[in-house]
Amino acid sequence: MSARSTSAGQAPELTDPQVRDYLQLHDDFFERHPDLLQGLQLSHATGSAISLVEKQVSVLRDRNGELRQRLRTLTATARRNDQLYHSTRSLLLALLEARSREQIATFFINSMRDDFQVEQVTLILFGDPGQATGVLRID
Repeated sequence: MSARSTSAGQAPELTDPQVRDYLQLHDDFFERHPDLLQGLQLSHATGSAISLVEKQVSVLRDRNGELRQRLRTLTATARRNDQLYHSTRSLLLALLEARSREQIATFFINSMRDDFQVEQVTLILFGDPGQATGVLRID
Protein backbone atom coordinates (compact mmCIF):
# COMPACT_ATOMS: atom_id res chain seq x y z
CA MET A 1 0.00 0.00 0.00
CA SER A 2 1.59 3.27 -1.02
CA ALA A 3 0.63 6.52 0.62
CA ARG A 4 1.06 10.06 -0.58
CA SER A 5 2.80 12.69 1.45
CA THR A 6 1.08 16.01 1.96
CA SER A 7 4.30 17.87 2.69
CA ALA A 8 7.69 17.21 4.21
CA GLY A 9 7.55 16.10 7.84
CA GLN A 10 3.82 15.28 7.87
CA ALA A 11 2.29 11.82 8.04
CA PRO A 12 1.36 10.31 4.69
CA GLU A 13 -2.22 10.84 3.57
CA LEU A 14 -4.26 7.73 2.77
CA THR A 15 -6.42 7.71 -0.30
CA ASP A 16 -10.07 6.63 -0.27
CA PRO A 17 -9.31 3.42 -2.19
CA GLN A 18 -6.57 2.52 0.32
CA VAL A 19 -8.93 2.99 3.28
CA ARG A 20 -11.64 1.03 1.51
CA ASP A 21 -9.23 -1.83 0.69
CA TYR A 22 -7.99 -1.92 4.27
CA LEU A 23 -11.52 -2.07 5.71
CA GLN A 24 -12.48 -4.83 3.28
CA LEU A 25 -9.45 -6.87 4.33
CA HIS A 26 -10.08 -6.17 8.03
CA ASP A 27 -13.86 -6.38 8.30
CA ASP A 28 -13.64 -6.69 12.08
CA PHE A 29 -11.94 -3.28 12.38
CA PHE A 30 -14.97 -1.53 13.92
CA GLU A 31 -15.54 -4.46 16.29
CA ARG A 32 -11.99 -4.01 17.57
CA HIS A 33 -12.45 -0.22 17.75
CA PRO A 34 -16.09 0.37 18.76
CA ASP A 35 -15.27 3.86 20.02
CA LEU A 36 -14.81 5.00 16.42
CA LEU A 37 -18.38 4.01 15.53
CA GLN A 38 -19.87 6.33 18.12
CA GLY A 39 -18.50 9.43 16.47
CA LEU A 40 -19.01 8.32 12.90
CA GLN A 41 -21.81 10.15 11.08
CA LEU A 42 -22.94 9.71 7.48
CA SER A 43 -25.02 12.22 5.61
CA HIS A 44 -28.49 11.03 4.76
CA ALA A 45 -30.50 11.79 1.63
CA THR A 46 -32.66 14.13 3.72
CA GLY A 47 -29.58 16.13 4.70
CA SER A 48 -29.51 15.07 8.34
CA ALA A 49 -26.77 12.88 9.77
CA ILE A 50 -27.30 9.20 10.62
CA SER A 51 -25.04 6.69 12.30
CA LEU A 52 -23.15 4.03 10.40
CA VAL A 53 -25.35 1.35 11.95
CA GLU A 54 -28.51 3.15 10.78
CA LYS A 55 -27.05 3.42 7.30
CA GLN A 56 -26.18 -0.29 7.28
CA VAL A 57 -29.70 -1.16 8.44
CA SER A 58 -31.14 1.01 5.67
CA VAL A 59 -28.95 -0.67 3.02
CA LEU A 60 -29.85 -4.12 4.36
CA ARG A 61 -33.57 -3.27 4.30
CA ASP A 62 -33.30 -2.18 0.67
CA ARG A 63 -31.39 -5.35 -0.24
CA ASN A 64 -33.92 -7.44 1.70
CA GLY A 65 -36.77 -5.87 -0.30
CA GLU A 66 -35.00 -6.64 -3.57
CA LEU A 67 -34.38 -10.24 -2.50
CA ARG A 68 -38.00 -10.68 -1.45
CA GLN A 69 -39.14 -9.47 -4.87
CA ARG A 70 -36.75 -11.86 -6.61
CA LEU A 71 -38.02 -14.70 -4.41
CA ARG A 72 -41.65 -13.85 -5.30
CA THR A 73 -40.72 -13.89 -9.00
CA LEU A 74 -38.90 -17.22 -8.69
CA THR A 75 -41.80 -18.73 -6.73
CA ALA A 76 -44.33 -17.60 -9.34
CA THR A 77 -42.15 -19.06 -12.11
CA ALA A 78 -41.83 -22.33 -10.21
CA ARG A 79 -45.61 -22.52 -9.82
CA ARG A 80 -46.11 -21.93 -13.55
CA ASN A 81 -43.51 -24.58 -14.37
CA ASP A 82 -45.14 -27.04 -11.98
CA GLN A 83 -48.55 -26.46 -13.59
CA LEU A 84 -47.03 -26.87 -17.06
CA TYR A 85 -45.39 -30.13 -15.97
CA HIS A 86 -48.69 -31.53 -14.66
CA SER A 87 -50.61 -30.45 -17.77
CA THR A 88 -48.01 -31.99 -20.07
CA ARG A 89 -47.93 -35.20 -18.03
CA SER A 90 -51.74 -35.48 -18.14
CA LEU A 91 -51.75 -34.94 -21.91
CA LEU A 92 -49.07 -37.57 -22.50
CA LEU A 93 -50.86 -40.13 -20.32
CA ALA A 94 -54.13 -39.46 -22.16
CA LEU A 95 -52.43 -39.81 -25.54
CA LEU A 96 -50.87 -43.11 -24.46
CA GLU A 97 -54.31 -44.43 -23.52
CA ALA A 98 -55.92 -43.38 -26.80
CA ARG A 99 -57.14 -46.30 -28.92
CA SER A 100 -57.77 -44.45 -32.19
CA ARG A 101 -56.69 -41.42 -34.18
CA GLU A 102 -59.98 -39.75 -33.28
CA GLN A 103 -59.29 -40.20 -29.56
CA ILE A 104 -55.78 -38.82 -30.03
CA ALA A 105 -57.20 -35.76 -31.79
CA THR A 106 -59.95 -35.29 -29.17
CA PHE A 107 -57.57 -35.66 -26.19
CA PHE A 108 -55.04 -33.34 -27.78
CA ILE A 109 -57.54 -30.62 -28.71
CA ASN A 110 -59.30 -30.76 -25.31
CA SER A 111 -56.00 -30.60 -23.43
CA MET A 112 -54.71 -27.67 -25.49
CA ARG A 113 -57.96 -25.77 -24.88
CA ASP A 114 -58.54 -26.71 -21.20
CA ASP A 115 -55.08 -27.27 -19.72
CA PHE A 116 -52.94 -24.93 -21.82
CA GLN A 117 -55.60 -22.24 -22.55
CA VAL A 118 -54.93 -22.34 -26.30
CA GLU A 119 -57.83 -20.70 -28.16
CA GLN A 120 -57.41 -22.31 -31.59
CA VAL A 121 -56.08 -25.83 -32.11
CA THR A 122 -55.62 -27.81 -35.29
CA LEU A 123 -54.13 -31.28 -35.48
CA ILE A 124 -53.11 -32.23 -39.01
CA LEU A 125 -52.15 -35.79 -39.83
CA PHE A 126 -50.64 -36.81 -43.13
CA GLY A 127 -52.22 -39.76 -44.89
CA ASP A 128 -55.38 -40.66 -46.81
CA PRO A 129 -57.79 -37.67 -46.73
CA GLY A 130 -60.71 -40.09 -47.07
CA GLN A 131 -60.15 -41.26 -43.47
CA ALA A 132 -60.82 -37.83 -41.94
CA THR A 133 -63.58 -37.45 -39.35
CA GLY A 134 -65.19 -34.48 -37.54
CA VAL A 135 -62.23 -33.53 -35.29
CA LEU A 136 -59.54 -35.12 -37.41
CA ARG A 137 -58.02 -33.55 -40.49
CA ILE A 138 -55.88 -35.72 -42.73
CA ASP A 139 -53.95 -34.28 -45.67
